[in-house]
Amino acid sequence: MRNVTIFATAVAFVFCLTVTDNSSTARADKGSGPGDMILQTGNAKSPAKFPHKKHQEKYDCATCHHKQDATGARVSYSAEDNIQKCITCHNEKMDNKSLNTLKLAAHALCKECHKKDGGPNKCPECHVK
Repeated sequence: MRNVTIFATAVAFVFCLTVTDNSSTARADKGSGPGDMILQTGNAKSPAKFPHKKHQEKYDCATCHHKQDATGARVSYSAEDNIQKCITCHNEKMDNKSLNTLKLAAHALCKECHKKDGGPNKCPECHVK
């Protein structure tokens, strides 16, 4: 009976390791996100069309996706992280008032990268009616 219990425990342990390993790999997969996204805030005149797949082909996930450490400093996304919606952190509860809405956060991140890499910088190029 003792050998059966030890064997069952070992099998369960290996199974848990396999499931954990596979799920973290899936989260890190560059092709696992949506193709196109529509970014809409409650008071926006027109939503922004975001070609997520196009960005995935050119950049690593950590270029855009991030989190905060205990001090509130920005820390890059890692393969073990679940990707959250921007609004999960970028909302009225956020201390940094220059990034406390989806609009402010997206404009700060997108415009900085677009200036550097030659992406669209005029409103109607992203905000299509």
